[in-house]
Amino acid sequence: MIARKLSVERGPTLCGPRLCLQPWEESALELCVRWFSDPQVRKAALAPHPWPWIRLRARVQEIFCDPQAVHFLIVLRAGDQPIGVCGLFDLDQEQGTAQLGVVIGEAAARGQGYGTEALNLLVAYAFDHLGLRLLRLQVREDNAAAVRVYEKLGFRKLTAVRGRWLWPPHKGKIWIMEKARDGGGAP
Repeated sequence: MIARKLSVERGPTLCGPRLCLQPWEESALELCVRWFSDPQVRKAALAPHPWPWIRLRARVQEIFCDPQAVHFLIVLRAGDQPIGVCGLFDLDQEQGTAQLGVVIGEAAARGQGYGTEALNLLVAYAFDHLGLRLLRLQVREDNAAAVRVYEKLGFRKLTAVRGRWLWPPHKGKIWIMEKARDGGGAP
């Protein structure tokens, strides 16, 4: 299959049984800043340390306005309520690769399978629409629930790196995981 030219300006709306991925818009900035202020979200998102609010706001805006990324709001179909964000970043059109990330920001929505559903939609979009061939992600080794979800979705562990730079100080490891379009590892 010939890889399509990456269009990272805005993605389409992608819908599953319980949620939709809507293209991220700057009007969601304050909501994302609130989510990334949560210590659990910062930990899951591998944030190196807590930031003062003004720096956090600038960093979140920088991340979600990156022209080499596609970010989505995760929105419940029932009630049209945003509960998190997900996206593809470090997109490399020539290599057909990207990094993947997902955060369920609303505490009440965690542990209900929304992250798994969002990831299924995002992976299908990356492979089927953008024509990518390989997705990678990073996850803390102590985030066993996320590791299980990623493995269930076909991601495999490649290597573990030390996570001393994480906040709060963490002496464990970060798993680097990948999923190829054909279901195997990297060629």
